[in-house]
Amino acid sequence: MEHLFVLSASFPVYDSLKAADDSLLGAISIREQGRSVEETGWHQKATIRVRMQNP
Repeated sequence: MEHLFVLSASFPVYDSLKAADDSLLGAISIREQGRSVEETGWHQKATIRVRMQNP
């Protein structure tokens, strides 16, 4: 099952996504639309796909 989230606000999400990536069963991938997190520490707009594995 894949959930698609489109984030269009600007907010610092790198640390929370890293923590989520460490704890979720599945994979989180981020496609940046704009400047990179490494450059600014902020997402201007990102598409996040979360694929959950069945237990």
